[in-house]
Amino acid sequence: MPLLHDLLQQAQIDWQQLDLLAFAAGPGSFTGLRIAAATLAGINSGLHLPILHLDALAITARQAADISNQALWVVEDARADEAFIGCYRQGATIEPARCCRWSEIAAMVRRQPAAAITGHRLPEIDLPLPVIPLRQDRASALMAEAVAQRHGDTHRYPQPRYLQRSQAERSLDAAG
Repeated sequence: MPLLHDLLQQAQIDWQQLDLLAFAAGPGSFTGLRIAAATLAGINSGLHLPILHLDALAITARQAADISNQALWVVEDARADEAFIGCYRQGATIEPARCCRWSEIAAMVRRQPAAAITGHRLPEIDLPLPVIPLRQDRASALMAEAVAQRHGDTHRYPQPRYLQRSQAERSLDAAG
């Protein structure tokens, strides 16, 4: 909260001057998404602003270098031998984000042609495309995605997008 307060001060605005909030709704870790949603819900309880729900993998795609009009696979480690994956081209979703096993990634990438792969925490596995680095910081990419999607789907309450079962759900299945 102090960081948000400082950002507003730097921009010389206050909370009441905002007309929209943006939320990286997922995919991501169950706990991280719940904490972000609860924090944003608390902030918005007095503001009553629309909340723009953004695709976290689309934000990562914006962090990568522009590769003209080529499709770009974004892969994020989801832990538990799983990954979040989606395909994007210049802000448009080609393949929606989903959660799958690392062993399925190469076959998925081969089915949908793209120029490269990018993402966070990529393991050392044999991927059929070159891996390009992320070049833009996360905050700038989030802002660019929010501007691009500003007329998109909004809600009054943050709704995380869970693509992976929680650890409690996985443990329950393993127990019985």
